[in-house]
Amino acid sequence: MELHIVHKLMYVQKNQEKLFEDWRYAVTTVFFDVPPSLSSLNEQELENMEYVDKFMLKVAEQQDVTGDAQEDGIDLQGLMSKVSRQKRWVYRGSFTTPPCIEGVLWNIYDDVLFIKPITLKLLTDRKLNHERGDNRCSSCGGNNRKLEPINDRTVYYLKEEKGSDAELNRCRYEDRI
Repeated sequence: MELHIVHKLMYVQKNQEKLFEDWRYAVTTVFFDVPPSLSSLNEQELENMEYVDKFMLKVAEQQDVTGDAQEDGIDLQGLMSKVSRQKRWVYRGSFTTPPCIEGVLWNIYDDVLFIKPITLKLLTDRKLNHERGDNRCSSCGGNNRKLEPINDRTVYYLKEEKGSDAELNRCRYEDRI
């Protein structure tokens, strides 16, 4: 399962208007899965799973998950503190829901947070507050749309490098897909 956190650029400095003309949105993607067994998790992973379960239950309580998360009492910073941000894929694409608007910078973290099976079931059984429900593409196995061709997009895999200098933290392109 994955969570898309949508960010909308609300303000652009006057001298940067052209730079952000076509790129007004960013999506942060976090993956979730059920662990093979609780005994396979270390203490930190168990602690994170408890936090993530509480977070996801709070999300499931919301009637409208398209609003402002902070106003809804959802602590995105707390969730993101549990995600390893050392590796990620980045590309420019579109939204996954119709009308599939272009101009989205995607950041997909190469980390999986664990949740309990009951939490996964609760979220997959829940119908979103949307006239289409949560089965938007009957032939896509629950996804919003079919797999699209990559076209001319470049997908970058970024990996944080840490050098001998404690101040040195930089990303480099690991691969271009």
